[in-house]
Amino acid sequence: QDCPPNGGSCNSSHLTPLQEGAVWEPVHSIGKYLLRSCPAGHMLVNSSDGDSTGIFSDEAQHCKACLPGTEYVNRPNSQRCLPCPLGGVCDGSSVSGIEGSEWEEDEAGHTRLIRCPAGYVLVRNDNPTQDQCVKCPKDKYLYEDAVWNPGPGIPNLVSPDAVAAAQVCLPCEEGLDCAGGNDIYQQPGFWALFEDGDSSRRQAAGNATGGVNASRILVYQCKETACTGNSTCSFPCPNNFTCAPGRFGPVCGLCRPNWVEAMGVCYFCNDDQVNAARTVAWAVGIIVMLLLWLGISWRPLIIGVKIENETSQPKTIMDHFSKVLGYQRNANLGPDSPAKPAAARPAPGQPGGARLV
Repeated sequence: QDCPPNGGSCNSSHLTPLQEGAVWEPVHSIGKYLLRSCPAGHMLVNSSDGDSTGIFSDEAQHCKACLPGTEYVNRPNSQRCLPCPLGGVCDGSSVSGIEGSEWEEDEAGHTRLIRCPAGYVLVRNDNPTQDQCVKCPKDKYLYEDAVWNPGPGIPNLVSPDAVAAAQVCLPCEEGLDCAGGNDIYQQPGFWALFEDGDSSRRQAAGNATGGVNASRILVYQCKETACTGNSTCSFPCPNNFTCAPGRFGPVCGLCRPNWVEAMGVCYFCNDDQVNAARTVAWAVGIIVMLLLWLGISWRPLIIGVKIENETSQPKTIMDHFSKVLGYQRNANLGPDSPAKPAAARPAPGQPGGARLV
């Protein structure tokens, strides 16, 4: 058998290929070795055109390595090395992308992007080299994965080019700080939760591909003493780190088990502050009750009342004390003074007197 010039080393009955994994077949009828298969990351060349589709050339037979970082090949025996997509990382034999992205081979043998992680828009069109995940810019966000050809109920977060990708992202809600992608932080005084995927309030972001229904983050305002926010833990922050200590639930409105609320603050049951808070609460309550009782009980004595059949002027507190002690309200008589004689009656015939008829 004639030894191919680019195939390897030959002896009388065997060929040792240059590339490990290359398969050469001796064809005795023509007295030559024919290259049948190449290892991963290599393309089979057996024609003067530089691939496997042109006119056969014995001298051209060899396995050509695809350039790492810039090329890849999925079908080494029938395909040329392909350019690496913009959003991919190629090692000659496969394509990968950012963490959380997914790629798959299509019918033509190209590796195409089919999923981007939350915070990214999937960019894809008819050109496989343009496939990439584009991160939402600052003051915008997405918290759902972007999927190619999404099914019913899954938002369409796909853009035909990188320039239009930002239009798919949602604007940052009031009460949130959006650093880009899905880096979302809650401000103090606000509480947030994911919007239900089936909610009628899903917001249409709209782009060139048609109806985009990206789910929003719903934000509610609450007391800063309960909703403390978090500038270091991205939403959704685990374990309610955006609530004050001991609080959880919607708008951080509940105290955790073994915690008790006093004057708007949740305290652990064994904390000395609980007793202090209770003491203050009881003291304030007792003082308020005493003030109310004094105000109701002594109000007539302080501001005065009108007594029927007597003067229309309000009596003073001294008048009431006099009444309790049995004194008459008379400024001219004391308790030991003799009774005032009755006024003399007018004589008959005089003015004001009685007249016998």
